[in-house]
Amino acid sequence: MRNIGYFITTSVLGLTVAMTAANAQGQSLTVRVDDDGAITTHTFESSGDDWRSARVPLGLLPRTVSIRVESPAAEPVLLDSIAVLDRTFEHVYPLAGVAFTGSTEVALHINRALAARDSAIATLIAETGGQNAMIVDSSALPEQVVLDTVKSAFNSAGQRCSALRVLFLQEEIAERTLRLLKGFMQELRIGDPALLSTDVGPVIDAEALAGLEAHVARLEQRGSVLARCHLPASAAYGTFLAPVAAEIGSIGELEGEVFGPVLHVVRYAARDLDRVIAEINATGFALTLGVHSRIDARAREVFAKARAGNVYVNRNMVGAVVGVQPFGGSGLSGTGPKAGGPGYLHRFMTERTLTINTSAVGGNASLLSLSEG
Repeated sequence: MRNIGYFITTSVLGLTVAMTAANAQGQSLTVRVDDDGAITTHTFESSGDDWRSARVPLGLLPRTVSIRVESPAAEPVLLDSIAVLDRTFEHVYPLAGVAFTGSTEVALHINRALAARDSAIATLIAETGGQNAMIVDSSALPEQVVLDTVKSAFNSAGQRCSALRVLFLQEEIAERTLRLLKGFMQELRIGDPALLSTDVGPVIDAEALAGLEAHVARLEQRGSVLARCHLPASAAYGTFLAPVAAEIGSIGELEGEVFGPVLHVVRYAARDLDRVIAEINATGFALTLGVHSRIDARAREVFAKARAGNVYVNRNMVGAVVGVQPFGGSGLSGTGPKAGGPGYLHRFMTERTLTINTSAVGGNASLLSLSEG
C-alpha cells in the first residue's frame, strides 16, 4: 500500500485517517478546507516523525476566494479552488481525492468539480445525508419507541445525517404511541445548547431555518401537523425551530431530506411491511434505519431487505461509535467505505505489486520451491 498524493477533507475523521495513511509512508500532505474559508495544510516530516500544520486563507492563494463548503451554491468556487490547489501543489503532490462529510447536493457538486479536472482521476469519499426511517411493529414497547424517536429526531435539532426523518407505525400501536409522543414533546426545552437543561438548540443558520419553516407551513396548510413544541420567548432572536411531528401518507411525498427537527409519521398495516421497506429503499438514500420489534425474526427480515448501511434494533439511531458501528451508507447517502471501518484507511492509499523474474538474471528459481528439512 502506498499514499497516492494529497487529500482535501472537510471532516475531522477524514483528516485523521488521511494523516495516518501518510504517516504509514513517511511522507505526504493533506489539505483541509474549513468552514471559515481557510485551508490547513498538514505535512508529515519523515525525518522528525512529526506533523507540521499551517493555515493558509483561500483568499491569499492566487485566483480564488474564500468558500463555505456546505453551501450548495459553491460549485463554481469549488471548481476554482480545486484548480488552484492543483496548480499550487502539482510539482510536489498530486491531488489524490476529496473526503467529504455533508449534504448530498454538495457532494454532487464536488463530484462534478473533480470530474472537470483535466488531470489524474481523483477519489471522492463522501458521507452524506439520508431519508432515515424507523419501522415500529405492534410488538414494540411504546414507551421505549417514544424515547428513541425523540432522541433520534430532535437531538442536535435534527441536524445529524443519521437523524430520524420518517417514523413508520403499525396501525395497532399508532394511537397510543402518538399520544405518548405528543406528551413528551411538550416537555422538551428549547434554548441555548450550552445549558445542560436544554433539549433542542438552534438550526445552523437563517437560510436553513427559512427552508424548514416553509416546509412546516406546507404541512400546516394540509392539516398534517400532529404536535409542535412551544417556542419560548428566549428563543425568539435565534435560528430556532420548535420541533414538529406531522402525519403524511407516504415517504414518497417528501421531495428530499428535511434537515431539522421535523418528524414525519406514516401509519402502515402489518401486511404492507414489504411495501414499506420497498418505499424506503426507493428514496435512493441508504444511511440509517431503525427497527422496533420484540420479534427477532422480523427485525432480521427488515435488515435483510433494507439497503441502509447502519440498522439499529430497539434503540435510537444516532451516535454511532467508531470501531463499534462503522458508519456510512450508499447510493445518495455516500460512496463508502464506512468511516471507522476496516476498509476506510485503504481508500486513502493505492495497492502496488512488484514482480521479478528471478531466472532471467541467472537465479535458480527451483530453490524457491524447496521445502525445509
